Amino acid sequence: MKLSTLSLSFYQNNGIVKEVVANDDPSAYQLPVYKRFLGALTYGWSLFAELVIGLANAWVFLVLGGVSTWLLIRYYRRKHPAIPGAIKS
Repeated sequence: MKLSTLSLSFYQNNGIVKEVVANDDPSAYQLPVYKRFLGALTYGWSLFAELVIGLANAWVFLVLGGVSTWLLIRYYRRKHPAIPGAIKS
């Protein structure tokens, strides 16, 4: 094997073959418009549902905030009446 000869032969067909190759880049792929629109509606609805559930879980803070705002407004109106001398209860 010291001085061996290797001969290679390459063969190429003269015909032209057209092949369609899939794009390997996933960022180039985009869904059709109607599927993206339905996806946006679904995502928006789930966001709205999560907001409602979050507000339902935070009902104590909403009630406390409403009551404290009402008390602050009532206190401010008693200390600073719109018409001098007319204090409302």
